[in-house]
Amino acid sequence: MKNLISFVIYLSVFLSSFYLPTDPDLGWHLKYGEYFFKTGRVLRENIFSSMMPDYKWVNHSWASDLLVYFSFNKLGFFGVSLLGALVVTLTFIFLTKAFKLSFWDKVILVPIVLYLVSNVNAVSFRTQLISYFFTGVLFYIIFLYNKNPKNLLWAIPLFLIWANFHGGFIMGIILLVGYLTIKKTIEAKGNFNIKFLLRLVKFEILVLLGIVLASLLNPFGYGVYLESLNHFGNPWLKYVSEWSPFSDQSSQWWNLIIFMILYMVGVAILFLTGKLNEKLPIALLILPFIALSFYERRYAWSMYYISFPVLLGISDFFKPNSKSNQIIAAGIISIITLVFILSSKVPFERYLTMNWKEFCLAAANQCSFGTLEFISENQLSSNLSTPYSWGGWMIWNFPDVKPSIDGRMHLWEDDKGYSAFEEYYTNVQNWESIDKSKYDRVLVLRSKPMYGRLIKLTKEGKWRLVYGDNVSAVFVRR
Repeated sequence: MKNLISFVIYLSVFLSSFYLPTDPDLGWHLKYGEYFFKTGRVLRENIFSSMMPDYKWVNHSWASDLLVYFSFNKLGFFGVSLLGALVVTLTFIFLTKAFKLSFWDKVILVPIVLYLVSNVNAVSFRTQLISYFFTGVLFYIIFLYNKNPKNLLWAIPLFLIWANFHGGFIMGIILLVGYLTIKKTIEAKGNFNIKFLLRLVKFEILVLLGIVLASLLNPFGYGVYLESLNHFGNPWLKYVSEWSPFSDQSSQWWNLIIFMILYMVGVAILFLTGKLNEKLPIALLILPFIALSFYERRYAWSMYYISFPVLLGISDFFKPNSKSNQIIAAGIISIITLVFILSSKVPFERYLTMNWKEFCLAAANQCSFGTLEFISENQLSSNLSTPYSWGGWMIWNFPDVKPSIDGRMHLWEDDKGYSAFEEYYTNVQNWESIDKSKYDRVLVLRSKPMYGRLIKLTKEGKWRLVYGDNVSAVFVRR
């Protein structure tokens, strides 16, 4: 019965994580995967956008692009949805095993964590989901390491693979170093004699060295470190939604507040029941992530995933005394959870029939086939400025119309300090008038400040509005 309850919970995770793909970067990820399958080589140059042509980019998620292209090529959008749900489910499986969750703990805590990470899963498969999966594997290895230190050697092949699938492997190294530092500090019990400490951590230091060397075995070498480290302190990241903080009073902001409350309650219960010492490394590791999550939302997802040990105090608080009552209550809760998730997914056929036009309707910044068809038919693609959020979709669906910029380019900067994203963003926010730019044709979303500027310039006779719909407009300089 316990195994059946666990199966129902994992099935709920799978179904809950089955979303329609709406990632605006999906198109260029598919193109990178397609390029590899067609040529047998990893694409390094920028051949897709008109800004910064031939820029050499370190694509730290190149292996993940192969996965998403293979899934899409075989099963279309359904394949991408399937891949996303499978990766999330495997993440939960490894984490629940790593933290030794009982069937009762799974019933209570998995829905809580699943809800907290639902925002990042809601666009279906994204390459960062691979990093959360490898985080789950990492903590399973840590669980094995706590039984036998030699098991930490498994982290070396893990990071060899991880460094080829996503740049989030650096976060994995930070989590591992943080955990080991806290654990060894506790074990030292105030004895900070250098010789003693070196004996205590010599094996771990050798493993960490092996991890760093193994992670260099990728098509870009140490470039994956440089690309990932570029994300720290970059002033333009705050204008990219996934690297910006949660909006004050938004649902995700409140989720973070609720998590802080759950964290404090969980720690208090563990302390009062004498179980905190065992969970202390994770409890302390989470603290800096709580602070960082208020500055960049990406820190929140990793934090939510590794929070199971701290939240165990909450599941223990609600646990019935007898085993039979636990099974009955867990069975009822798991069935209710499954039914609720199933009801949220109807109609089911939409996952089988989705196409690129429906993708445009579902995406946050709705794209428009009519606008791009007009540009293509009237040969307006040269010297054209296009929306950042449309770049990936255009790269896959309209290869004859190069976007000016796309989702790969928020950190690109050449040797002279030129940033395509900086130029684009100052124009689209109307901090710098588009009239002073090099562009003669502009495709702009009606929701952007630049649209209002172009309407004004049109009234002044400097530009012409040649096409418009309820989403976007095309202007041509006179």
